[in-house]
Amino acid sequence: MNPENINNFNYTTNTINGEYCYSCQHYLPAGMQWHFHARTDIHKYKSIRPVDGRIKQIVNGYKGRILQYMFENEGADVRMPMEFLNEAGLALIPHLECVMTTHLSSKCNFELFAEYMLIKEYDIQQEIKSFQSTMSQVTTGSDFTRFFELHKNVIDAKMSEFQEKDSGWTLTRIIRLELNVYKCDPTKGSNHFELPLKLKNRKAVVNVQNKDAFCFKWAIISALKPISRSYHCNSYGVEITSPIIEVNNIKIDFNGLTFPMEIRKIKEFTQRNPHISLNVFGYDEESDKIIGPLYCDGVEMRIHINLLFVDGPTAGIHGHYVWIKNISSLLAKQLGKHRVKRWFCNQCLQYSTSEERAAQHTLRCSRMVTEGPRKDQKITFKNHHRQLEVPFVVYADFECILEPVSLDEKYARNQVFGYYQIHAL
Repeated sequence: MNPENINNFNYTTNTINGEYCYSCQHYLPAGMQWHFHARTDIHKYKSIRPVDGRIKQIVNGYKGRILQYMFENEGADVRMPMEFLNEAGLALIPHLECVMTTHLSSKCNFELFAEYMLIKEYDIQQEIKSFQSTMSQVTTGSDFTRFFELHKNVIDAKMSEFQEKDSGWTLTRIIRLELNVYKCDPTKGSNHFELPLKLKNRKAVVNVQNKDAFCFKWAIISALKPISRSYHCNSYGVEITSPIIEVNNIKIDFNGLTFPMEIRKIKEFTQRNPHISLNVFGYDEESDKIIGPLYCDGVEMRIHINLLFVDGPTAGIHGHYVWIKNISSLLAKQLGKHRVKRWFCNQCLQYSTSEERAAQHTLRCSRMVTEGPRKDQKITFKNHHRQLEVPFVVYADFECILEPVSLDEKYARNQVFGYYQIHAL
């Protein structure tokens, strides 16, 4: 079964004896809700399948959950929590990265399960405690190692806090770490919200103040009708609900499109408007970096528009499209300390440092062109101080050690075949 469909399957059914779980083949105790049952060890260990070494996938049936992985501790020895978490992180991060190749954005958290012992005067209690990090969003452009570090530190802090409360509980064994990956659908544009301050301060985007689900439309319109005053939707003088909108004698066809607009549906827009090409970039607030492109037409049309998709400020809020009015200013921070203007190619996204070079690049872009030196031109190397020092250098002329080649007479008369050289080292 495809992992995408696992959690859409109905794992329980009502019977005479009560609700039955097909995944772990157990009847739920009377009154127990499904989500409580799915957290029990009985269900988890009956619903696992091997993935890679000590990593197993838990087939659960939580609606909205993409995948759940389990990394088990080897042996029964007591281990330092951070030592185990570091080992688990190295194993789980590649799987998280793999999940993100098919999901632009997800919500994740980690949960550590450990066994504790409480010694009383006439009794010894043993219980399994769990410590989980807060659910947070992760995107394809996230730094996965840093993402795990933040969650790992939260779990470690919670464990320390638990033991420092004079509870008397003593850690006896670390059992496992679980990675929970949930669906997050921020890839639909929605109404206006304030952009992160670091992004806003770049003054490179136009964020129309709309109060509807048409931020994708407003971003396109703001690019075709630039204004210098307040970017309020009333300033553009268009009927936003109309399926065809005309801006500065340019007709835009939104027929058949649903809003909020999903990134994966943008291709439908460009097919209806062949005179417009789009690139859509993303923003990772954690690293303050522009990522992507999340969507790229690859061919620059007569009208080209660059958009930025910003995730919602909190979970449950859709993202937001804005027009990138100055891509050079938007990316300046990521391209070095020298804040000079750069001209970007909308087809391959490479940049030039002058308008003249950008024009030359545009003529050659997307074409297989090899441009050699002129007959009167010499290729020279002046910056000898930039050469790397190496222990030794070998200069070899391979043509001086060619071996003779003999060719069968019947092939020698055939013009299709020719002589080749053998280089022996």
